[in-house]
Amino acid sequence: MSNPLSPGALYRHKLYARLARFCLTLSYLLIMVVSFSSPLAAAIKKFSESSVIMITVYSVVFYAGYFVFLFGVTVYEEFWLPRRCAPDRPARFLEWLAGIKSREIRRFGVFFLALQIMYLFIETYIATWWINVTVVAVLVDLGWFYRARLARMFPHADEPCADTLLAQRLIRKAEFAGFDIQEVRWGKLPDEHALPRVLLFRQSGKTLLVLSKQLQSGYAAEEIEMLLTFEIARYYLGHTWKRLIIRIVRIAAVVGAAKFLLEQTSRAHGFATLFDIAGFPLLAAYFLIAGMSAFVIGNFFERVFQRRADRYALIFTQNAEAFLSLMMRLSASPATELRPPAWAARTVLGTDPLWLRIQRARDFAQNLTYGNRQ
Repeated sequence: MSNPLSPGALYRHKLYARLARFCLTLSYLLIMVVSFSSPLAAAIKKFSESSVIMITVYSVVFYAGYFVFLFGVTVYEEFWLPRRCAPDRPARFLEWLAGIKSREIRRFGVFFLALQIMYLFIETYIATWWINVTVVAVLVDLGWFYRARLARMFPHADEPCADTLLAQRLIRKAEFAGFDIQEVRWGKLPDEHALPRVLLFRQSGKTLLVLSKQLQSGYAAEEIEMLLTFEIARYYLGHTWKRLIIRIVRIAAVVGAAKFLLEQTSRAHGFATLFDIAGFPLLAAYFLIAGMSAFVIGNFFERVFQRRADRYALIFTQNAEAFLSLMMRLSASPATELRPPAWAARTVLGTDPLWLRIQRARDFAQNLTYGNRQ
């Protein structure tokens, strides 16, 4: 049995697996556009003229083909990599495959529902379908954003913080920034490999501070305090509402770009109408390209927000040593890497590489020391 992957190697493998998934997804869509989509739609149309039945049968065949086309990447990312991280864990491929089957059935249900709604809008409101799709997508995304931000730790935040010294220290730090915290709890993230974090939110008129349970594994009080300062910076600098605006603009831009490209090129590919189901792979390819472009631009703003939060935390705490200690501890997590690939740092990552954040903290510490000597 080979040696286990280090956290940094695991993170790098996952990055390349996601890049491969994007490239294969785009390849599958383009292959469908060029070769199989129109014959498939024509074959389905021979059996039924109903648009609902056509979309249903087409979506089943399309999704099944997509699953098979990307099955190798799925095995690599979700079965082989976890096994390399824990080689002593028994490999139960059939059990994993059964779990994948259940998950893919649920994903297909979401995909099928979204496809039916989108083509209902395209067929019924040909001039304004993209506005309706944008509104629905924004509402769904905002719901997901709320769930990802608050609810993913809140249902598991049922353990009060028994370390009274730590709780009082965090409460005093928050009070100094203008937050009146009534309770400190431990919460469990659904992903055990996610980076530890601290959340501030209100419930039933009380301001709660939730610490992820990963922080119980050897994190110093100064490091937890630094994470709290990042969360305070998010409120103080208005990052939440700025992120919401960026997400809404990004969704509208993606749908608008896909709509424009589809209108310009659908007839050139042999699709008679916009709501021809055979043209779905073309529309999906435009969504994928526009979405990835918007994702890269959004991550640029995320990195800007993170740099401002880092600077706020360093100025607020005047404790560069705790910042450096926290960054080095985070570098041992499988959810990040000290020096990720340059292409990932500029595109798919929403934070600067840890080595760059460490360098800025060291520069801050040197400037602070020089200023004190003056």
